[in-house]
Amino acid sequence: MSSREWHVMSVPTTDTFEGMVPLALYLSPAAQGDYDCPQSFWYDVQQIEDRLNWAKSAMNVLEEAADEVGWQGDFRHTPYVGALPWSNPFDEVPRYLLVKQNNNGTCFIVSAFPLPSPPDQRVFSTAVVRLRQLSC
Repeated sequence: MSSREWHVMSVPTTDTFEGMVPLALYLSPAAQGDYDCPQSFWYDVQQIEDRLNWAKSAMNVLEEAADEVGWQGDFRHTPYVGALPWSNPFDEVPRYLLVKQNNNGTCFIVSAFPLPSPPDQRVFSTAVVRLRQLSC
């Protein structure tokens, strides 16, 4: 992965995950049914690899920023993946990973694009992480 800034935001607890999908579901692309040609098979493999690499990068970023944003390294349940409906300079889906901390419910949002502050909601902290090479 090339060098670029990742953004981490910690926000108060939420129990609303509408519009997001559990990470495990995100990692497995939509079933194509029976594969009728190798291209369909390889397309799915490529999608899985891209999504897995993105998720690993996001988790590495969260671990890197843990002290700065207050993440203690635990989950309350599976992380979720969401996307915002606008373009970004990297010409990819503006997706984000949401992790809910187990002990107090604080939520952490990790993205490879700048995150807008949520309207009418307190933001605990933010961090920008520049990783040159991820050890995945």
